[in-house]
Amino acid sequence: MKPIQKRCAIIQCPRCEYLQLIYLDTKSHRCVFCESTIKMKGSRVKILHISKSPRDASMVLMKLKQEKARSK
Repeated sequence: MKPIQKRCAIIQCPRCEYLQLIYLDTKSHRCVFCESTIKMKGSRVKILHISKSPRDASMVLMKLKQEKARSK
């Protein structure tokens, strides 16, 4: 029997633009960097990537953070 895997997403905080990994079934999320509460429905949250496994999403998140650091 396969374990149930939740769908993950990489979002960008609308306030501080920090990239972070969340589960898509959550209603709200607190930003790790600026501690603002991000409501998933009805907000201007920018979803950059959706993945079926947390491992794949974390690899993409790492690449996006590296690209963002190079562009600065």
